[in-house]
Amino acid sequence: MVGFARLVTDHVTFGYLTDVYVLAEHQGKGCLLFTRDRSAAKLYRETIGAKETSETTSSRLICMERPGTISKALGEGR
Repeated sequence: MVGFARLVTDHVTFGYLTDVYVLAEHQGKGCLLFTRDRSAAKLYRETIGAKETSETTSSRLICMERPGTISKALGEGR
């Protein structure tokens, strides 16, 4: 395991991701995103170059990946 996060949800409409921890040696290697919203997936593709990796059939959860760091994709730290 390289990280840990908590999700608080009512199992119907609400989900709050909190307390995300990633071991130092695994930080900065990429970003994994999950969404159910096709508009959000499009935004992630256009703004940070994320690519869709899979979609589950039961919940329509879209899994996206962005290699590298988000700060590089957004042009931060120049």
